[in-house]
Amino acid sequence: MSTVLVTGATGDLGMALVPALRAAGHSVRAMSRQNGDVRADLTTGSGLADAVAGCEVVVHAASDSAGDPQATDVAGTQRLTEVCLAAGVGHLLYVSIVGVDRNPLPYYQAKLEAERIVARSGLPYSIVRGAQFHEFLAGLLTARLRRGPVLFLPARFAAQPVAAGDFAGHLVARVGAGPTGETTEFVGPERLSGREILRAWRAAGGRVGPALPVWRRDAAAKAFRMKSNIASPDAPHGEIRWTQWLRDHPQRTESHDVGSTSRQFDHGQK
Repeated sequence: MSTVLVTGATGDLGMALVPALRAAGHSVRAMSRQNGDVRADLTTGSGLADAVAGCEVVVHAASDSAGDPQATDVAGTQRLTEVCLAAGVGHLLYVSIVGVDRNPLPYYQAKLEAERIVARSGLPYSIVRGAQFHEFLAGLLTARLRRGPVLFLPARFAAQPVAAGDFAGHLVARVGAGPTGETTEFVGPERLSGREILRAWRAAGGRVGPALPVWRRDAAAKAFRMKSNIASPDAPHGEIRWTQWLRDHPQRTESHDVGSTSRQFDHGQK
C-alpha cells in the first residue's frame, strides 16, 4: 500500500476518490486550498512541498474550469511536477478529459498542455482521460444551462457520462497497477444524446421548462457536435447508468436559476 496525495480532494471526483483509496488500504492526504487534510495552493506553490513530501503516488485531480486554468492547470501542474521530481515521487497520475486533443476550447487546451507537462516531466506517470461526470450534467441541468425556466440545450450534443464513484474506482486500480507512461480513457456505460439526457432527467422528477436547441458556430461547439468528447470504442467503462444515478441522487435534480447560460461543456472538475 502507498502514501497517496490527492489534489483537488474536495471536488466531485476527490470526494469519491479519497475514501475509495483509504478503503483499498492506502494512506491518503487530501489536498485542497482551503478544506483538505493538507492545505496547499498550486497557483502559488504555498504548502506544496510539505504536501508532497513522503508521498509515493500523487493523483492530480485539481482543475479550474471556471476560473484561470492557465494558472491552475498549466502553471500549477508545472509547479507540481517539479516538486514531485524533487521529492522522488514514484507515480504521478494525472486526471484529464476525453477529447482535449480534439477540441480548441481554451480550458481543454490548458488540460492538454498539462498532459504534455506531465509526460515530459521525467516522472513515472499515467494519464487518464475521463468523460463528463453525472454530477456535472446535473449541474448543467439545474443551473448552468438555464435562464429562468428555459433550458438552452447545445445542438447535437452527446456524452458518455460516468459516475464520479465509478471513475474513482478505476483510479484506485490504476494506483495499484503503477505508472504506465500512457494516456488512456474511461467513460460511462452508455452513449446518450442531449435529448436522452434531458428525457431521463424529466422522468426522474427534474423540473425544467421549455428546452431550446442552441446552435453555436464557434470551433469548440462544432467540435462537440462532431463528438470530440466521445471515447474510442474499446475504452473501459463504469457500470452506473445516468438513470440509476438520478434515482440514487434525487436531491441533485432540484433546479435553481443562476441567470446565465454555461460556458462550453467542461469536465466539471473536481
